[in-house]
Amino acid sequence: MPLEYFIVPEHRLVYVHSNAIVTAEDFKHNLCALAKDQEYIPPMRKLVDLRAAEGVKITPCANLDFVFFANVVADFFRHEQCALILNSGKSTEAVDTFQMRLDTVIDFKAFQDFAEAARWLQLDIKEEDLLARIVQHER
Repeated sequence: MPLEYFIVPEHRLVYVHSNAIVTAEDFKHNLCALAKDQEYIPPMRKLVDLRAAEGVKITPCANLDFVFFANVVADFFRHEQCALILNSGKSTEAVDTFQMRLDTVIDFKAFQDFAEAARWLQLDIKEEDLLARIVQHER
């Protein structure tokens, strides 16, 4: 699965990351998996780190399809915050469109820096501490 997630219950956080090409379909699968995960107790903040991703490919048609899907699952995720971290060199056009359409369901904002995203989410955790926790959990 191109998007992998890790739940950090004490911070009410879902950390999502990828090193592949990410599509709107991947976001749909990720939300479905979260909705079924017993550790996911809404509301939770989401930190989607795509700095290592090969790219984000969201076509206009897929964008509309995802927005329709998001509205179907809106009651489960409504009013949650989602911070998306992208490298400055990556195209944000599709993400900007995504953000405008999702704002009615999820409070969604794109960043280029972990610290800025964490501040917006009101997280009290450093990036290195979060990543160390994930590596420890994966062992």
